[in-house]
Amino acid sequence: MRDALLYLAGILILVGAAWLCLRAVSRAIRRRWQRLVAATIGGFAGEGVRIGLRWAASQPFTSPRWWRMQSQRHRMWRSVSSATRAVAQVQAAGASTGDLPRLAADLEHAAADIDRVLLAASHGPSGRGANQQAYVAVHRDLPAVLTAAKEIHEIALLALGEHASPSIEALSSAVRIESDALRAGWDSARRGRMTGAA
Repeated sequence: MRDALLYLAGILILVGAAWLCLRAVSRAIRRRWQRLVAATIGGFAGEGVRIGLRWAASQPFTSPRWWRMQSQRHRMWRSVSSATRAVAQVQAAGASTGDLPRLAADLEHAAADIDRVLLAASHGPSGRGANQQAYVAVHRDLPAVLTAAKEIHEIALLALGEHASPSIEALSSAVRIESDALRAGWDSARRGRMTGAA
């Protein structure tokens, strides 16, 4: 019996030792696998980040000059479209336009020319040379286009105001006459009812 107990204890110790060994080996394998996966993914991710940063640095929108050019383009087109819309409103109202439509078309052509230069300069390398000369030329011509757009817009507003004034005065006069006539009619009707009741 004693031998059987010793034999059973030996088997239990052997099973326990085997279980501990298997557990230690499986943990080691799992750790190495996780390190391998992390290194592989980390390597790919690190390379991906490097490629992404290199790509972003090569794009024009990472340059402050590109943002400045875009701001100037936006400002120019906003004032040009405001002027051309005002001229279209003058034409739609049937007011006297003079040369405003031709001037608005010329303004759009000049703005398109400047826009092409701004767009090309914003995508090119910074520095001296033709790019710098184009940039200087645009900064010389851009204020003239903005001033012309402002003046065309103001002239169009004046034309609309002059066209609207006579029709508004006629409307005000007609409303005043109709109001006086209605009041006189109501007063006459009221007096007629009072004399009829008396």
